[in-house]
Amino acid sequence: MKLTKSTLKRLIREELEGTMGEEPLMPIIAFAQAWCGLSEDVKTQMVRLTNAFEEENASDAMREIDPAAFKAAMAALRPSVTDMGGAGQELLDVFVDTNLYMRDKQQ
Repeated sequence: MKLTKSTLKRLIREELEGTMGEEPLMPIIAFAQAWCGLSEDVKTQMVRLTNAFEEENASDAMREIDPAAFKAAMAALRPSVTDMGGAGQELLDVFVDTNLYMRDKQQ
């Protein structure tokens, strides 16, 4: 079979059109970009916080996290985490629980 230039263009166009609507990795890429934009201090605090939730010891981590660092992380990461759907649900739970804790602490 001879592959002409026009056939090759058509095949590439069809492939691109087929994959453009899917975009399964885009939220993960957006999360990675947002994560890279955070300061090292904010990243460290968020890692401690999420690890504490995994170890079911979140109360200490929520007391220790700097509210400004948490707000910066939440503002940067929440949109991409929300777009991840089920894959980002655990991190969304961390955001919600910590946000509620901080609101209660302020009152």
